[in-house]
Amino acid sequence: MLSRARLPVPPLRRERRHLKGASSIIAHSLSVFNAPLARWAPRGERSPVGKPWFYPAARRPAQEWSRAFAWESRTGGTAPVGRIQKVAPLAIFVTLALLLGSGAGPARAAQVEIVINLPAFTLYLYEDGVVTRAYPIGIGSTVNPSQLGTTEIINEVHHPTYYPPDWYRKGLEPIPPGPDNPVGTRWLGLGFKGYGIHGTNQPWTIGTAASAGCIRMYNHDVEELAERVGVGTPVTFVYETIETWLDPLTHRAQIKVYRDVYRQGTNRVDRALAKLERIGVREGVDREFLEALLEEAAGAPRAVPYSVPLFVDGRRMDFHAVDFGGRVLVPLDGLARTFSLPVERAGGEGKERPGEAAVGGRLVPNSFYVGSRAYAPVEDAAYAFGVMAQVSGDGVRLESVRLVAGAAELAGVRAFVYGNWLLLPVQELGRRFGVEVGWDPSLRTVTVRGRPAFGVTLIDGKAYLPHDRVEPVLGIRVRWAHGQKEAAVELLR
Repeated sequence: MLSRARLPVPPLRRERRHLKGASSIIAHSLSVFNAPLARWAPRGERSPVGKPWFYPAARRPAQEWSRAFAWESRTGGTAPVGRIQKVAPLAIFVTLALLLGSGAGPARAAQVEIVINLPAFTLYLYEDGVVTRAYPIGIGSTVNPSQLGTTEIINEVHHPTYYPPDWYRKGLEPIPPGPDNPVGTRWLGLGFKGYGIHGTNQPWTIGTAASAGCIRMYNHDVEELAERVGVGTPVTFVYETIETWLDPLTHRAQIKVYRDVYRQGTNRVDRALAKLERIGVREGVDREFLEALLEEAAGAPRAVPYSVPLFVDGRRMDFHAVDFGGRVLVPLDGLARTFSLPVERAGGEGKERPGEAAVGGRLVPNSFYVGSRAYAPVEDAAYAFGVMAQVSGDGVRLESVRLVAGAAELAGVRAFVYGNWLLLPVQELGRRFGVEVGWDPSLRTVTVRGRPAFGVTLIDGKAYLPHDRVEPVLGIRVRWAHGQKEAAVELLR
């Protein structure tokens, strides 16, 4: 988009530096006596940069200079200070003596550099090796990506005029400073030809890949940045989608993943593990959850996930529970395969809480998706799958309740633990014990011997009744107490 701007470059371009403290007063005092460094502004000349130009005396232009000093105002124009009067040499001498003899040396300028991480859509300002500012930015599109590498700021223009590419040949008009100017209120030209860091009149593009390669900033941000950098400031462009670090207080490993904007294939598990290894994390990382974080690419800090052994009915699973920032989570997809139940997003038109998952048509409390994978805390996952849960030092154990008739287990008939109740499948029990059970679609409930049985719970399309209601409805007695792993079932004659 409108980002490669051809900007007017003043003649004899020289680096502009801000003089502070005593240095600026000395320079001003010397300029009164036509010291060879200072150039006066000609009458009517507009300053394109905003500060006096400094030239060796031999290279001054031959125009007639006025004695009226000029500077660029905040609106981009020039304003005269007024005629400078001769100052008594004694006054100058006393001023210089006081300044130079005060013992206060010039303040040391910070070492300033800019680092731009393109996938993070962030410009970092470093001062003496420490990040002091982080600005949101817009970057080059996938068609015109921003360049990588190191360059520097080569010029700075306040309230620039924008020259569209091939404007003269195409008969286009330059766009003057103002709200219609695509490069906003500041231009920091870079050593990459035609590229710069600039403001914008399209602030909604910040945080997107929409430019022709330049770096866009909010106008107020680029104005602040321009006050803190200058010509010669190094600028480094990097493409890093995975960041890892140790929290300075808790010493826990953290990870942040950005979208692979330019599709460079950087969000891979092996790269993430290599970066974690550099900060001392070498074992125990849960690869499946890490893959989900890489797929999610949320651009926000996340705890590093660690694997926790998972057992279902005494059998160790080939997938794991996860310690995620101190919470133990269970992957719902893996459990769904184990218990032959469907998992789906709870979102959709007319549905609440779209970030959660549903198992067998029932919402799983506190569940959430990481990428395309659903997770839930252990207790909530146990509720969703109707099992009992125990977390100990050797892992997570999930136990189903077995149904036993006499000495034989009712294989294939699965009960659901639901708080202090045990839910049993009405139709399957009826078939096992010869009880006539049907379904009334108009009432959406089961019928037993032709009579509707209300109070059923539907799980994956099947009707379930609490164990204390099975006897009056089906004539089948169920003996079970909360926490028990077996329930005795018998038909009453």
